[in-house]
Amino acid sequence: MVESKIRALVMMIGGPYIGGAPKTERNMKQIALIGATGTIGRALAAHLEARGDEVIRLSRGSSPSIDLEDAPSVRAGLAALGRIDAVVCVAGRASFGAVPDLSDEALELGIRSKLRGQIDLVRWAPEHLRPGGAIVLTSGMLAHRPGPGTAPVSMVNAAIEAFARAAALDLSAHRVEVVCPPLIQETALAMGRSEIPAPPAADVAQTYARAIDGHTTGTTYFVPGFGPGRDA
Repeated sequence: MVESKIRALVMMIGGPYIGGAPKTERNMKQIALIGATGTIGRALAAHLEARGDEVIRLSRGSSPSIDLEDAPSVRAGLAALGRIDAVVCVAGRASFGAVPDLSDEALELGIRSKLRGQIDLVRWAPEHLRPGGAIVLTSGMLAHRPGPGTAPVSMVNAAIEAFARAAALDLSAHRVEVVCPPLIQETALAMGRSEIPAPPAADVAQTYARAIDGHTTGTTYFVPGFGPGRDA
């Protein structure tokens, strides 16, 4: 009875239901974090460890290493982890540029790195996840609010969200989620754009934690107050 009520509630707020009733005490999770050396990655690792999770920090310079632009390293890096509860990616590169001026290299960078790299994670991570484990990808707000000169990265971000929605239908034993972060405060300040409303990385980290812990799949999560309509 409780299970059916939870299922109905989750379906109302969006996305298929995965797993049983939530536990009253949260168990420690083992989480592989790709892109752990970046601003969001550092904030997310600190947030997860503060709540008691074990974070396996992965990057191109870690051991094992994962480079999203090198498919064999993605596969080998995942294989070295053993069984874990979640794989979270906050890495991947993409280019900016006006469409008339785009080079082949600029266009292909985001496809090869941020898009294909995260697709490979979804292809190969499930065999290393415990039942009900989550794969959390990163898109970006330009998928929903593009501006001039953002077509390459906007395309990649939107494709990640569409891929996750479809891939979730093929992975009944695991969850595939996306976090769509806006420009973060630390980056805005580094750009000299302090007037832009932007959440700190610590707030964005909480949204990733919600995606890790959720009971839907194929869902895109937005930072509260920074969704496509500023009301997510």
